[in-house]
Amino acid sequence: MRDGVKGSKAFIAVLSPGYFTSKYCCFELYTAIKNEIPIIMTFNMSKHTSQVLSLIHISEPTRRTPI
Repeated sequence: MRDGVKGSKAFIAVLSPGYFTSKYCCFELYTAIKNEIPIIMTFNMSKHTSQVLSLIHISEPTRRTPI
């Protein structure tokens, strides 16, 4: 898991209600942050209607740029 994230050009996190309670998801996100891998987060806005995703690209730890 660690090597997969470290070898990536970007990390895509598909956030769900339980994302931050998963030790595996948190470990992958931590690895991306620690290795300064660009992070793209997606948010599922609705499970029962058409799937709408909001994308946020995090290029710096303190700067978030909507796509």
